[in-house]
Amino acid sequence: MPVLKNKTQGNFVIVSRNIAEDKLLKLIDRGLLLTLLSLPDKWDFSIRGLTKILPEGKAAIQSSLERLIE
Repeated sequence: MPVLKNKTQGNFVIVSRNIAEDKLLKLIDRGLLLTLLSLPDKWDFSIRGLTKILPEGKAAIQSSLERLIE
């Protein structure tokens, strides 16, 4: 399983321009990835946890995660 490192600078998150410019990523996928990168390293990453902090439902989050994994 990949390890995400929290690369924050105060209230900011540093992300690669490759993420923002990747034409294969849907908007929801970019948003989910940005959210994942903004969470603390010790945060319990789970679909259930993500549904508590995001307006999208479980199915949308799960689909987006599957696309990001690909």
